[in-house]
Amino acid sequence: MKFYKTTGFIYKIQNYADADKLVWILTKNNGKVNSIAKGVKKVTSKRAGHIDILNYNQFSFHKGRNLDTLTETKIINSFNDLKKEFVYDFFYIAELLHKITLDNDEAAKLCEILLVFLNSATKDTFKKQLLSFELQLLKLLGFEPNLR
Repeated sequence: MKFYKTTGFIYKIQNYADADKLVWILTKNNGKVNSIAKGVKKVTSKRAGHIDILNYNQFSFHKGRNLDTLTETKIINSFNDLKKEFVYDFFYIAELLHKITLDNDEAAKLCEILLVFLNSATKDTFKKQLLSFELQLLKLLGFEPNLR
C-alpha cells in the first residue's frame, strides 16, 4: 500500500528544513501518523492554509520508509468560531493528544470522541464539554476516576 487516504485531526506541527513541515495527525483508520508536508512554507503552496492545529481534514499520503509524505489535504471542518474564542484550550487539547500515546484502536476511538466533542461544542458549553472530553479520555486510557 504505497498510497492511502484517511481523515483525522492535526495535533502537532513543526518546521523542518527550508520549505517543509512535520505534521502529526490522529486518524480514524491509521492511528497516529507522522508525516512530512513538503513545500508548504512556500508562498505558492496550496496546502499551507489547510495545515492548522485541530483542523479536521481529509488527507492523502504516500507511504515512506520513515515518514509518510503528505501529498494532499482538504479541510472538512476547521472549527474557526471555537478557535477564535478558546485559543489556549485548543492548544491544550493538541498537547494532550501529543503527550498521550495510544495504540491504533484507541486512537480511532479518541478521534471519534474528539470529533463528537468539537461538533457539539458551542461558545456557551465549551468549558463543560471540555471536562467531559477529558473524563472520556481518562476512561479510554483506563484511568477513569471514581466520582461517587
